[in-house]
Amino acid sequence: MSGKMSENAQRKNELVLIYNEEVYDKLKDTIFQFKRCSGIADSDFKIEVDKGVAWMMIWAGTIESGKELTDTINLVISYPIEEKFEIKITAQNEKPVNEFLSKMGSQTNKERLLKAFVKLPDGFHMQVGYKFHDNQHQAQNYNRNWSDQKPLQCNKISMTELDSSITYLENYRDRNSSQYPIVRIARILIKKDEISSAFQNLKPIHELLFELDNEPRRKMKYLQSIFGTKRGVG
Repeated sequence: MSGKMSENAQRKNELVLIYNEEVYDKLKDTIFQFKRCSGIADSDFKIEVDKGVAWMMIWAGTIESGKELTDTINLVISYPIEEKFEIKITAQNEKPVNEFLSKMGSQTNKERLLKAFVKLPDGFHMQVGYKFHDNQHQAQNYNRNWSDQKPLQCNKISMTELDSSITYLENYRDRNSSQYPIVRIARILIKKDEISSAFQNLKPIHELLFELDNEPRRKMKYLQSIFGTKRGVG
């Protein structure tokens, strides 16, 4: 067991080192709001190893940090995936998936996301899937299914395809079963020397997703417009 723990710690430390060198040192925190990771125990980051793959949820200017990052749309770097680095913006828990769907309830928000997607270079993909909540799949370490829907190239996604992906997520959410929707909003597999440029490309998408209003905020704006007008008339 100690040998396995040592191997996992080594993978985590390697990923922290790469993140600091390729993301923080090259992009700094003045524009992109990245911060240096002090080590695998840094409470602002969430770093784990799953089936030999080290992954790191990265703090990037959000209120949430550390373990709380799983409850929001987040930036992740993983290694190795097919001997490459995986960089993605993802929502893989109930709360961030619902937040994403709430934001995508606005036609204007969908149009803004597609306009941002168009600026991404080839290689970035969006993909929806589902994960299992039942104990059987959790025990088997088989709790995610990405093969149900093919990945869509971000800079070529149409409104029809985006709507179809949103409908897929909504249908799985509303089934009330042991399966729950998950989404890779933008994902790419790259070599080490491409990491900083990948984060540079993804950060505007990440910022946009937090800037877009959700359904409660849209309702509040609507109510304020009504009651604000009435107060002004009297």
